[in-house]
Amino acid sequence: MMKTVMNKNPSFMGHFTELNKRIILLIFSLGVAFVPGWILYDSIIDILLKPLISIGYNHESLVVHQITEPLQVKILVVFFLAFYISLPIIVFNIAAFLIPAAKTKYIKISWLLTLISLSFFYGGAYLGYINIHHGLEFLMSFTDLTVGIRSQFYFQFIFRFLVFIGIFFQFPIIVTILILNRVIKVSYLINRRKEIFILILFIAAIITPTGDPVSLLIFTLPVYIFYEILIFSLKNKFD
Repeated sequence: MMKTVMNKNPSFMGHFTELNKRIILLIFSLGVAFVPGWILYDSIIDILLKPLISIGYNHESLVVHQITEPLQVKILVVFFLAFYISLPIIVFNIAAFLIPAAKTKYIKISWLLTLISLSFFYGGAYLGYINIHHGLEFLMSFTDLTVGIRSQFYFQFIFRFLVFIGIFFQFPIIVTILILNRVIKVSYLINRRKEIFILILFIAAIITPTGDPVSLLIFTLPVYIFYEILIFSLKNKFD
């Protein structure tokens, strides 16, 4: 009976086998990326501490509360760096598995969107990194005491923020995918420009730790501009 099911669904078994291979490849690539992450650990720590140093603190401001915390912090930092190093491989394999299921006329644009998506993630994360000191300064302004910052919480805060900003920059890509799949029309989005801008602004306000006007505009304007560019490029073809 098993053979009968397999004969009736050869494509399913083929996709399942390919999925397993790609999952193994993703895990392997992440593991390989751990090596440079481990080697570059000290340099990455210096980079990640720059926002803290820029607001008047230093390396000694970080404290540990458990004997195992230094190891936990190192594993956390190395994993984060390994994720960033292997992200192109991860995205490529996910795209290579999903894009063949799309219509032939959408194959090229799907690969283009994959590259743009990856660029937006890295660009958004970098923009978040160079502006995160605003959030740190705002949060630390609530106390006049000498604060010992727990190292594990500090790096978790940094990583979480960078990942959220990178995901936030995927908004134009998500909208484009909805347009390509005829879920939403370009004309509808054009008529809802104000609402879309407010939505982007609202999401930015949730992600940013401060919510001050400067930080909101820093993260909102690039996303909205990219959104408008993609909408303009799709206006005549998918309206």
